[in-house]
Amino acid sequence: MGVVEGARVGSLVTGHVPEEPDTQIYPRVREYVAPAVLAVVMLALGLFRLGSKPLWQDEGFTWSSATLSGGKLVHHLVHTEATGGLYLVFQHFWVKVGSDIWWLRLPSVLFATAAVPVLWALTRRLFDARTATIAAALLVLNATFLDHVQEARTYPLVVLLACTSMYWFVREMESPTRGARGWWVLTTILLVFAHVVAGLVIVAQVVSLLVARPDRRRTRHVALGVGMIAVVVLPFLVLAKSQPLEGPVNNPTVRFFYNTLRVLAGGGNVLLLVEAVAVGGALWLFVRTYRAHPRTDAAWRLALPALWFGLSSLLFFLYGQLATGFQQRYLLAFVPGLFILVARGITSIPSRAIQAVAVVVVLALAAPGVWRWYDQPREGFDQIASVLVHDRRPGDVIVFKVDLSRIPVAYYLRDQPGTRRDITPVWPGGPAWMSGFRTGDYRFSAVPPAVMARVAARNDRIWVVDVGALGSRTRKAIQVLRRTHRRVKDVEVGGAPSLQLFVRK
Repeated sequence: MGVVEGARVGSLVTGHVPEEPDTQIYPRVREYVAPAVLAVVMLALGLFRLGSKPLWQDEGFTWSSATLSGGKLVHHLVHTEATGGLYLVFQHFWVKVGSDIWWLRLPSVLFATAAVPVLWALTRRLFDARTATIAAALLVLNATFLDHVQEARTYPLVVLLACTSMYWFVREMESPTRGARGWWVLTTILLVFAHVVAGLVIVAQVVSLLVARPDRRRTRHVALGVGMIAVVVLPFLVLAKSQPLEGPVNNPTVRFFYNTLRVLAGGGNVLLLVEAVAVGGALWLFVRTYRAHPRTDAAWRLALPALWFGLSSLLFFLYGQLATGFQQRYLLAFVPGLFILVARGITSIPSRAIQAVAVVVVLALAAPGVWRWYDQPREGFDQIASVLVHDRRPGDVIVFKVDLSRIPVAYYLRDQPGTRRDITPVWPGGPAWMSGFRTGDYRFSAVPPAVMARVAARNDRIWVVDVGALGSRTRKAIQVLRRTHRRVKDVEVGGAPSLQLFVRK
């Protein structure tokens, strides 16, 4: 009698069944190495030279909003900036520790790092570990995503919450429980609070039920979850819709939408073409699957990421034809769906060798854009502040041709009390550099010629900050200034901004 058989016979007498070694634990550990490594790579890419680029206008807006007092922040969110409000609330507490550039940007790096394993887990649940690894790698090596990872804005948080909402939606579809439904509802509500446009993810989830297996639909469970989400989200959407837009944005053309897709893919026509071919393979697999066995798990698992990216992007594009407000970065909430489709298209190739070649090609096309990102210039408001610190005189005033450029300059002068004392901001004006800027002024408003005339009549030395925006609308104001003043200094800095000094003739 063998040792194992003897142990089993003994167990019949004693009632104890010996534990057999878990032969699955080691393959599972190896499987989880990939998302762990990719998360570390994402963290390293995000931290690399994190504070090297100067703060730009949108980040300045994050800083100025987060440093408001509690009551002013609530007023700001209710009347001006409900979109992206969740992130601003988070930053309100985050900046109490510090306000250095790298510290302001660090949450974005952490959110992006967390998004990698969540996307992997979602894709793993939909398909398999190989597809999940490719999808997560595409997110890590996406230059557009890295751009937003290294700035103090809400979009990495939006991507994280979109992936999390999708994960719990899939869990609720597969095995509905109060826990899964609760997490799905919570993360989806937080997703909309992070950015209202991301709420289109809910539409994709609901529409996917049309191709789900009848017993998977569980209409009552999904309807209950959607109802709980709607109770909280709909009033918030009404509030956000009632607020003014953050600038003049043209309705997107088809060409603009194509360029948006190219940017979201990571840059470059070749990369977009390769990813489009992979997506085409995934969609063809869906068509074949649906024709053979409609309303099955296999069809639904392919439809969900396609609707996540395709339907959500299309709906927002159509909305952009009716109302202004289309921004390329808003579609980042839908990009993980694209990467899942690309990954599934690659893994549907029968040959493992060709799969490997396809992965190498896609990542090789994406990686250079990531590296080039670190050398791309950004608006040099730090250099503008440096010139003001060294060349200002008591009694100087400063005019910002576009209102939003005041905030990043104020950020760099926050530790320069002498400069703030000697130079008075007259448009947009206020009693002090750090507290006089009104949050409602962040609307791409140009300095009116009448205001410039009054400034010119009362002041001998006038600094003017130009970010190259709204040229035709600010040109008249400068023409008014030139009637009485001459330009004696013109400083061009990295990116768009420039600084001029005008003195009375």
